[in-house]
Amino acid sequence: MRAVWEEYIKPKVRDNPGHLAYYFNTVADDPDGVVAYQVFTNEAAKDAFLASDWYPEYLQKVSAHVAEPPEITTASVVWSKQDFPV
Repeated sequence: MRAVWEEYIKPKVRDNPGHLAYYFNTVADDPDGVVAYQVFTNEAAKDAFLASDWYPEYLQKVSAHVAEPPEITTASVVWSKQDFPV
């Protein structure tokens, strides 16, 4: 799963001006658990990223390595130590 993530997501996020931040995390008490947090410049940037022409292929390839499709939840930054515009 991580190899698929590194092939697709990591370079796309690195080159995407719509991403302010991206955190790829393993879960401390679950060696197979992964949680990713993304901070986009705005809702349109998030929608554009998820609508990218390569994203369905990524989902298809990563599905061979995960128990269920990724769950995407939208949240708004209320406060952060980072200098993110709100």
